[in-house]
Amino acid sequence: STVCSGLMSLITSSFCDVRNNGFNVSTETDEDIEEIGKLQLKFNVATFIICMVGIAGNILNLKTLQSSSLQSVPFMYIRSLAVFDLVSFIITFIKINRRKNFFQTYYVMFYKSCFEPVIINTFFIGGLYCAFMLTLERYLLISRPHYKQRKPKQMARIRIGIALFAAFILHIPLGLQFIPVPSKIVGQYTIGNNVGLLCR
Repeated sequence: STVCSGLMSLITSSFCDVRNNGFNVSTETDEDIEEIGKLQLKFNVATFIICMVGIAGNILNLKTLQSSSLQSVPFMYIRSLAVFDLVSFIITFIKINRRKNFFQTYYVMFYKSCFEPVIINTFFIGGLYCAFMLTLERYLLISRPHYKQRKPKQMARIRIGIALFAAFILHIPLGLQFIPVPSKIVGQYTIGNNVGLLCR
């Protein structure tokens, strides 16, 4: 624990010293940049496929869950999971297919650096919490078959809302570690580390 804390402190202080002194520690060669580009392309293709499968699958799930026989509490959790995942996949799909230099204004880059990662992770993890609550609901139903909960659907909605809110709170730090910084092109911005926060 002490060793890990010391190591993290050393890394952070080195990062801050470099930033504050304006040093450029990049040792990337043209070959490195080309290799990174290839890896990024592979990653984007894989993400594209995953998003397409996820979007199609969740739309089919929601279509199926419209049935009047699938309106009980467990299916409320499944429906919420599908909705949350669908939102995350759509935003991720837009993110990877957006042109790199598309509207690099301050406000657009502020959204991309501070809000987009929070939104994506909030809905993904919110869906995970819904899956956990579904498991818990099934367990209680089996272990306590005679237990009757008052207003189960209303309580399920409250739990789903709390799950989404908890996921949002959990991922707020993601929106604080990056900020829009001016790029080499006048009037355009890029995403950079929030040095003012990280180096306090």
